[in-house]
Amino acid sequence: MIKKTFNLIKRFVNKIIVFFKSLDSKRHLKKHKKEKVGKGDIVKVAFLVFEPETWDKQEPIYRELKERENVQVDVVVIPNFDVDFSERKNYGKEIKFFESNCENVIHAYDDNGKLYDLKKAGYKYVFYEDLYN
Repeated sequence: MIKKTFNLIKRFVNKIIVFFKSLDSKRHLKKHKKEKVGKGDIVKVAFLVFEPETWDKQEPIYRELKERENVQVDVVVIPNFDVDFSERKNYGKEIKFFESNCENVIHAYDDNGKLYDLKKAGYKYVFYEDLYN
């Protein structure tokens, strides 16, 4: 009986979460619908990446966008986390992989340890490597 009640409450809470996410998505789409992209305008798109192992999920979208004349595609590489999940500013295999497989690769951290500012770069869309980011 307790398990059934718990499952019922869990399903109800999940429906509420989905409802509010739907409202937020509709608001976002309504807001950006007003922003027109002119015929000669360039749309800036960034892919935020850090794991070569999961690039195969985004690569088809990257390739498709790269072929379009009015789209500028950048790949912003973040240093992968180390074993204890502490922040790293040194690159490893991830930078070599993306530089050999992609064009317009940008280091998230410069040589002085300063973080790349996505807002200043003016991207219209940013794709994250993992859905939960």
